[in-house]
Amino acid sequence: MTMGLKDWIDLAGAVGSVIVAVGTGALAWATFSLARFTKATVADAEKAMQQADQHHRENLRPFCVVEFRESSAQKPFGADFNIRTATPGPQYFAGDDKPYISIKGRLYNRGLGPARDVAAYLNWGSSVEGLAYWLTHPIVVCGLIAANESIEINLSIEAHHVATKVADGKRVSTQALEWVANDAYEVVLRYRDIFDTPFRTIHARGFLQNLAVDVAVAGGDKKLEAQQSIRANRPAPVFLTGEQPWATLADKPQPPPGWLGSVDTELSVEAPFRHDV
Repeated sequence: MTMGLKDWIDLAGAVGSVIVAVGTGALAWATFSLARFTKATVADAEKAMQQADQHHRENLRPFCVVEFRESSAQKPFGADFNIRTATPGPQYFAGDDKPYISIKGRLYNRGLGPARDVAAYLNWGSSVEGLAYWLTHPIVVCGLIAANESIEINLSIEAHHVATKVADGKRVSTQALEWVANDAYEVVLRYRDIFDTPFRTIHARGFLQNLAVDVAVAGGDKKLEAQQSIRANRPAPVFLTGEQPWATLADKPQPPPGWLGSVDTELSVEAPFRHDV
């Protein structure tokens, strides 16, 4: 059967339609593939940017530490870390003398970036174990310290720095300043980097060696008492990220009624954090 001109035209139109359909499908597939590739490329680029930003932040992270003046095995926070008065007198204040606790030494920024808004405060308990309670409010140390720089510090912790709680609509101290120097297990530095990320450096005293028993046995023997007061297991400063939640000794769980602890627990405020007894 001989095909006429009309038949050839119809055939050509059908073939053209198939070609257009195939081309449209191929174009759609190419567009879909390009979209997937573009999305994956954008995701990879965003991930790379996040990693670069994180790396940049870590390269500018500060790390502040204190070297306490005249630190010793018996007095890790320095010889000045005890109750003093504004005028010469006994260890515990009398009359109108203002009592204070001194933190003296040198502040170092051993990190790679500047530290902002550096402040110091005292803790009861262990931040590493998540059982720390604020003894004092933060005291400003300095506004800014650059990387690899150091400054002398001489802080005075006074009665109005002692941590407070709200009772009967008023703020009242949760601890007497006379006990703060004895109860403080940590000197904490709080600071921020240039990205406003908060950090803390924990300076822990270390645990006393059988304080409750041995100091009592020592009696008036100052030499033996000093020997038993050595904190041989004083840990190195610990670097932590984030703020410490606000909780004072007033928030510390109390033992159940009728509970009787050991002699060591009753006499030592550090007993819950002792590992050497």
